[in-house]
Amino acid sequence: NERWVGSSDTSGQIVISKNLGNGLLKVIKHGYVQFTKEVSLKNKKNIEIVLKQNATFLKVASQPSGISIYVDDKLVGKTPLAKSLANQSGFVKIEARGPKGFKSYSKVVDLAHNSDFSGANKIRLEKDVRASALQMIQTGQFAGALKILKRIPKDHSDYLTANHDIGEIYLNKLGNPLEAAKYFSIVTSDISVKSFVDKRFIGSHINQGIALFLIGESLATKDPSGAQQHYLRAAQTLEAVSPQLRFVSKAEYEDAVQAVAYHLALCQHKLWFQTKNQAYLNSAYKGWRSYLDHASSLKEAQNGPLLDGAKVYFKQAEADLNMITNGSVVR
Repeated sequence: NERWVGSSDTSGQIVISKNLGNGLLKVIKHGYVQFTKEVSLKNKKNIEIVLKQNATFLKVASQPSGISIYVDDKLVGKTPLAKSLANQSGFVKIEARGPKGFKSYSKVVDLAHNSDFSGANKIRLEKDVRASALQMIQTGQFAGALKILKRIPKDHSDYLTANHDIGEIYLNKLGNPLEAAKYFSIVTSDISVKSFVDKRFIGSHINQGIALFLIGESLATKDPSGAQQHYLRAAQTLEAVSPQLRFVSKAEYEDAVQAVAYHLALCQHKLWFQTKNQAYLNSAYKGWRSYLDHASSLKEAQNGPLLDGAKVYFKQAEADLNMITNGSVVR
């Protein structure tokens, strides 16, 4: 009845020893919908009230200061920020967009439990070192890009992405599969990437497999045993990533499927050449047939340069199988 009787403690409880009888009970808390109800306290031992949140007090500090803060893509102010957000509660996306040269920060949080980004929870933006390296790659300055990317420390959020970039430069721009495999391995040995929990780096597994195959090719004449080991590792890498291709983006899916299928069949074919183990020949034949069946369902533009090679290898595998079936000696 508009008479203040106390405040609840940190556990949300208040004990009222007086017998207040009947009346209008009002409960108020900043950021929540006011609770009002006619009650009788004569014989009541417990009353439980759940307040509905209608506003959140958001506090944000940042390094550097003066960055723009967005809640669900709506600008709410610049840091340092201390602001009540009306009708805002539950899970939202907090985004901090810094000045040029810094990476943006984005996180989904429950404002009911996490609305203070100050002190130890201050938002610290990382420098966007990778951006300048990507510009260099576009202009063919590969040595400069590699120098920048290799300086990104392990605790930086771009560390794995930078090592993937380095691997791609060595594989696709500089034709150095040995160095490419080294840097792709840094990415794929990360526990989340290795177990495919982190789906961002499926391409690292694919490229590592291709790099290992190319290393095998470079050793085929002078070191057949070393070549065989690299073909095996490449095949194992490609077989492991194959079931994960469904997580690749739609734009890159067909290229990824074809690259994996082609190089996996090629690894099996090369192992057949190296060992004369018919199991590898059988796998290669099935792989080429599957690859060509899939390619026939695609538009010509999607088949790419691998198709002609696949046709040649398929005929070779078919001929070798026929020779074995007919009792001929395969040389």
